[in-house]
Amino acid sequence: MTKFKYYNLGLFMGNIDFEDPESKVFNRYIGDYIENLSLEEVGQMTGLPVNILSGVYGYFRERNFLVNSEDGKINIPDYSYELLKEKEERLFPTEEAVEIFVERNRQFPVDLIVYRGSLIGFIIPDRDNVHYIIRDTFQNSIPLALWKDSIKENVFGARKLELQMIKMRDGVSLATEVVLPENNKEKNPVIFIRTPYGRKSSIDRYIRFVSRGYVLVVQDVRGREDSEGVWEPKVHEMNDGSDSLDWIADQKWCNGKIGMIGGSYLGFVQWAAVSSGNKNLSCVTSIVSSGSPFYDVPRKGGTMMSGTLAWTFMMAESKKNEENMDRNDWDEILGSLPYKDIPEKALGSKLDYWEEWIKHENYDEYWQGLDWANNPQHFTVPSLLVSGWYDDNGMGTTIAWDIKKSLKSKDSRLILGPWCHKANTTREINGVKYPANSIRYDLDYQYYLWFEYNLKGKESLDNKYPRVQTYTLGKGIWTGSNEWPRENTRDIKFFLCKDNSLKKKPEESASVSYKYNPKNCPPFLMTLSENECNVPGNYKEVDQREDVIYFETEALEEELTIAGDPWGDLYLKSDCKDTDWIIRLCDVDPEGNSIRLSDGIIRAKYRNSFEHPELLEENKIYNYKIRMTKIANTFKKGHKIRFSITSGAKNLIFPNTNTGNDPMFDTEVIVANQTIHFGEDNPSCLIISVES
Repeated sequence: MTKFKYYNLGLFMGNIDFEDPESKVFNRYIGDYIENLSLEEVGQMTGLPVNILSGVYGYFRERNFLVNSEDGKINIPDYSYELLKEKEERLFPTEEAVEIFVERNRQFPVDLIVYRGSLIGFIIPDRDNVHYIIRDTFQNSIPLALWKDSIKENVFGARKLELQMIKMRDGVSLATEVVLPENNKEKNPVIFIRTPYGRKSSIDRYIRFVSRGYVLVVQDVRGREDSEGVWEPKVHEMNDGSDSLDWIADQKWCNGKIGMIGGSYLGFVQWAAVSSGNKNLSCVTSIVSSGSPFYDVPRKGGTMMSGTLAWTFMMAESKKNEENMDRNDWDEILGSLPYKDIPEKALGSKLDYWEEWIKHENYDEYWQGLDWANNPQHFTVPSLLVSGWYDDNGMGTTIAWDIKKSLKSKDSRLILGPWCHKANTTREINGVKYPANSIRYDLDYQYYLWFEYNLKGKESLDNKYPRVQTYTLGKGIWTGSNEWPRENTRDIKFFLCKDNSLKKKPEESASVSYKYNPKNCPPFLMTLSENECNVPGNYKEVDQREDVIYFETEALEEELTIAGDPWGDLYLKSDCKDTDWIIRLCDVDPEGNSIRLSDGIIRAKYRNSFEHPELLEENKIYNYKIRMTKIANTFKKGHKIRFSITSGAKNLIFPNTNTGNDPMFDTEVIVANQTIHFGEDNPSCLIISVES
């Protein structure tokens, strides 16, 4: 038998027959919107990549009966699988006879469900969906048990209205799609998505909510695809989001409850809407959200991020063009001076929004106007935040959580996993492997419960999940708490000392120096075309460079768990008018592998204010307090805590030319002599939050 049932959001979405992947295999009829789709069309509709569906088909053809080996592994050509041995790792209930084999070494893994040695289905997780493809006689024996109280076989169909062109306050109209539950005779709550990546793909991805009785509204943001206006990233999202919420609330099919969901830029527009103070917004589900421009992208720490070039190139046209991201000449591009001309040299034409970005070097009215963090008084909207330790927009989630916390808000929830920006999609990032439970099968279930509670008044998430869920690296466990940082943490200091050591108390005063050459920067270990700018990696070799100075503890005699935002409190000197400082926290194992956990960046002239830069006096010691990215990690017995300091991060940021001029316009560079001061007179230290 080759017939499978496809489930998404606990809903039966249709049948798939793997005997012939080219046939009309998707037979679920939902109104006049979708009917009788091919395998490729199923992929477009569900958000399941076609190569994943084809892979599932291939797995089925290669082996539909599995015999478990003694070591808990199964062998399928070209893929590596591992048995989930502990039931608590699964994060859902299953029968004893059900085994889950998780796939490694791949983005968007296809995990296998095995029942008494027989392959009965597939689980395909991603950032905001979990897809189940199950043999049609086994749907009650597998992880869908998580949905047992809310699973539906007969659900609402979908009816799409004609394209709406919604007029904004300045007369610009935005292309907006509305999909209603079929035979809708009453007002319904609304799921609202605003995207620069094409509204049609978001309709396909989120149409499952229509089957749950929600109206789906999806909009191209200004200047994208069929929306009017000029594409200026983030500039108009506060007003446009507010105007669109007013329009939705005034429609006859809206019951006055509106929630938003989405990741990255789709998260940014949610916080922009929150920041507008619009009272029609009932809740948000913010996933890997972009944040404040000088704490996040594109000017992290006052630098200009070269790591965002792939995204910048992808968005150069009115429709995203992923082909612009895939290049093999990044080294040549990054080595081209002046940096301001890079888009024109690489793409053959100027980018208006790039020109605007480089025109505003400081945190001026331009950046302040698009920074949603400037209106914290409006952050009263219930908020579910999702991010990861290696999310390159992670500071967006940090800032939003900090604001909610400052308001003493208890209507916010937080999930932080061992994830990059693509989040819940892989168990290996940049060569660093994580346990099988690093991917969750219940994120979409939590999103569903969040909307059901805030938009329909149904059961609260509090009855099923702790308010804060965080993953501890090293131990490989999920931990529930009420706050972040966790309640049982305390700050301790490790002081920089002679012989490159970190100790609990400062010792006699000393210093160490290095030269920073902007034309030969230490690398940040990433691949630009992947568009992931905060990945981990093994810095064992990078740490040995002469322009990287590190300090580390002795091998730990017992394990030590940290959970929070590390800080560097440093006394530093340069012989140039301006320069950059990059600090990094690593976990060093007994073999000497130095795995990046967290880092922080500051351009020296912005040490006191991003709005009012202050150039350096030559050879004067300055105190820098540098916030690093959030992390939870257990340093195991025998491991070392390593803290490094340098001045460049090739691939991640454009090098500071050290002249005191705007590096984006410079054609000359100066080699800087940098000095780290430490000891009793200048007590440079690493500050970490340690669990009691």
